[in-house]
Amino acid sequence: MPGFFIPARNSRHRTACFALYKALIQRARQVTLPEHVAYREPDKPYVHPIHRFVRHSFQQNKPETSPRLVFAALKAGYKFIKLLDAAKTPDSIAHKQVVSYLEKRRPPRMPPKNLRGQVEKREKQRAREARRATREAGGFIPGETDRRPPLLVRQVVPGSETMSRDGILTHLYEYVPGNPPRPLEEIPGGVRPVPVFTTESNGIPFLRMGKPQSPILSRALRIKGKKRRTRAQLASLLMRDELEFVGQEDIWENNLLKVAEEEAPRDAAAATFVREMSDEPTYRHSVAIAVAYINSQLNIETADMLARSRGMLKIIDRERTLAEQEAKEREAKQQQEGHLGDKKAA
Repeated sequence: MPGFFIPARNSRHRTACFALYKALIQRARQVTLPEHVAYREPDKPYVHPIHRFVRHSFQQNKPETSPRLVFAALKAGYKFIKLLDAAKTPDSIAHKQVVSYLEKRRPPRMPPKNLRGQVEKREKQRAREARRATREAGGFIPGETDRRPPLLVRQVVPGSETMSRDGILTHLYEYVPGNPPRPLEEIPGGVRPVPVFTTESNGIPFLRMGKPQSPILSRALRIKGKKRRTRAQLASLLMRDELEFVGQEDIWENNLLKVAEEEAPRDAAAATFVREMSDEPTYRHSVAIAVAYINSQLNIETADMLARSRGMLKIIDRERTLAEQEAKEREAKQQQEGHLGDKKAA
């Protein structure tokens, strides 16, 4: 047998192993066990103890590629079929051997090393789903901080509903501040910073709060910019290279159509070809549709960025107004404290 042979990827070997596994499980369920051996783990579905050992053994031997080890494992499996057949009788020697083995060794709780990653992944997924359900129900999650509302919230502009020719209802959207201004007591230093409106090289707007810039914000801008550049480059490629190529294809199709129209009165296949070609769009039309779709997506993104910019400017105006008001209050407080100091000194 060659060294590169992997039994787990061989259809015949897999069929034989599945048949052996099924035979062992069927016989294991027919073996009656005393109560102290056939225990149940809390909060888990009941699994027959022998079933646990069989499943664990097959999982543990799954990555084996040595013909010697694979042959020994299969040979042991066929021997256990005979043992379980004999263990169906409660007073038999085989039944006592199975019970004695289960008393000495508890069923394995941890999966094999090659499957622990998958088990941990499933457990994390269950935990995430449980946290999501608790959060949606308004429950408390220990160790989880309160989430702040989003910076901007998209809302439908009242009275902006329009119906297209295709019968699709569309709306205009606007962005409004999603969270109230932070109290002055929560701001480090006691001075409210006013954010600066900035745009990325692709025109994506964002608010700069100072240095260093948040890695999360940098990553979001990088992903958005890459997506917008990819769309613009694809539209440019279609218009620069593909239009000329599809124009040549349309010329070829027209030449074939002319020849078929001449042969149509005498050839039924040519007449069928003429009918089919008259209903099909041209290649240039297909490329034009693709370019129009990409440009429409870019236009939608541009309109969304403009709406976001207006919402961010609202936040800047609000924060600047509060900062100026708080600065006047600090100045008045300092002047009042200065007058009080002068009176005490006098």
